[in-house]
Amino acid sequence: MFLARILPERVRAAVRNCRDPWLQRAGRLLVLMSPMIPKKQSLVLFGNRRGDYYADNSRHLFEWMLAHREDVDPVWVTRSEAVVRQLKQSRLPVARLSSLRGLWLLSRARVAFLTCRLEDIAMDESFIPESLKVIFLTHGSPGVKGIALALRDPKESAMWRRMLGRFHSVTNCAIATSPFMAQLTEKCWGVRAEVTGYPRNDILLSPTEAAKVAWESYLAGARFRRVVLYAPSWRHEREPTRFFPFADFDRAGLFDFLRRHEMLLLLRPHAEDMRRYPEVKSFINDLVSDGGSVRSVSHDVYPDVDTLLPFVDVLISDYSSLYHDFLLLDRPLMFVPYDYEEFSRRNGFMYDYFENLPGPAVQSFRDFCQHLDSLSHGEDPFRNNRQALRDKVHTYKDANSCERVAALLDRVLQEK
Repeated sequence: MFLARILPERVRAAVRNCRDPWLQRAGRLLVLMSPMIPKKQSLVLFGNRRGDYYADNSRHLFEWMLAHREDVDPVWVTRSEAVVRQLKQSRLPVARLSSLRGLWLLSRARVAFLTCRLEDIAMDESFIPESLKVIFLTHGSPGVKGIALALRDPKESAMWRRMLGRFHSVTNCAIATSPFMAQLTEKCWGVRAEVTGYPRNDILLSPTEAAKVAWESYLAGARFRRVVLYAPSWRHEREPTRFFPFADFDRAGLFDFLRRHEMLLLLRPHAEDMRRYPEVKSFINDLVSDGGSVRSVSHDVYPDVDTLLPFVDVLISDYSSLYHDFLLLDRPLMFVPYDYEEFSRRNGFMYDYFENLPGPAVQSFRDFCQHLDSLSHGEDPFRNNRQALRDKVHTYKDANSCERVAALLDRVLQEK
């Protein structure tokens, strides 16, 4: 009862949310004892997407640190048993968030890298000690669309401001890909941003052998003249994302077009769309079941999209920040902004969308096929637009972003 009275409400809430009573007690005790627990200078934690996935900037920086920094002890923390098994099989250091070891590592680490929320590295954000320095690697954000504090809808922006209170108190800095993107990052998340480039982009320009082997395994011997990835953005729980939102969409015509052009079309819905909306999953499954020319690369099939992008010839998107990454490859893009007005009203845009669009915006299935046909014949009318946006978004066009983030880590560790 005494501890219940002296603990802050945010800690009491965390304790109520932890199912295991022993972990409740351990979390409570470590919060109280944190100032007395010795820190391990070399211990650095990594997490991603609330502990659910092994992917994105955190993954690529984690693996780089293991290969290049003997003075650093990286540990991946996760809620996912599948991720635990995967990393243990690869003999990589991993710990469960909801474990005594996970709590102990959290109390001893000096620095943690994450991509989405504080729950990437902790059962509850209130279990994060004040002594921990957090470096926010971001999850493909910001892109062209408004997110978090930059949302145009005032209610949603206010909600994010409340949610980010603890995040702001422990986050040392974020990373960005250029001074232009650093300004947008600071506007969206309310923390200073350092220009380093994204660790996940290193693999775009220098694919690993493991990524090449995984791609060949996915193809299973099939060969295509071009690979097209269709990866739209999430609609933030407002409605499911629509693939091929055209009045003239012709399912049979799509398969005929792909066969004639020897194209492989990959569909990648947002993970939240697949989890929340059965109709999205049903639509995807219906298309991919018709033959080998349309395949799924959902998060369950291909968890880390960054390991896939080097093998994609054309990207089709809408407002997803994925197309910012793809700019580094200087390959054609297409856009399907079917709900631009609604997106503009609710999210808003960080810069003028159509003025900077590095590819055609298609409004019909006929246009969709015509533009892909033109690209298959070597036409590339948006090359200058694409390169202009690339130079605005990316200061660095090399495969050394992990090295620059590692230098940022050293600077953060030296700060008092």
